[in-house]
Amino acid sequence: ISPRILPGKIEGQVVLVDSDEHDEWGHITESDEMRIKMVDKRLKKFEGLREEVEEPWFIGEENPENLVVCWGSTYGAVKEAIYKLNAEGVSIGALVFGDIWPFPTKRLLELSKKAKKIIDVEQNATAQLDSLMRQEALIKSTIKILKYDGRPFSGEEVYLKVREVL
Repeated sequence: ISPRILPGKIEGQVVLVDSDEHDEWGHITESDEMRIKMVDKRLKKFEGLREEVEEPWFIGEENPENLVVCWGSTYGAVKEAIYKLNAEGVSIGALVFGDIWPFPTKRLLELSKKAKKIIDVEQNATAQLDSLMRQEALIKSTIKILKYDGRPFSGEEVYLKVREVL
């Protein structure tokens, strides 16, 4: 796999890109065979990436009956809610996804087998993480808590919404 020069990483170097296919030496080509070869080469990068991608980290009670899944800016609010629910004796934990592509599935598959409810908490209107879970792990959340009014979740807000659905 050819190394990639990232823009701004080498002083004095200019990185030019376009949408044309290129051969191994960077020359533009319209060859069908070269196109297939180069696409296959790029797809092989995913093999290495799959080994490097981080599994989501876990917070909360081990082997929980209820599992929250989240990613990105929802982390702080979800963490606060999980700790508060655990303090009340609720069997709940959360998987917090940092890397989402290639989608890491190992911990999700393990914990989802034990969970009675999978609660998806996302800061968007279309449940993007839930879509990835269904596509890559054949797991669908049982409950979605979505917010897309432009304001972040608060810990209390997540706590109350999760409490409501348990």
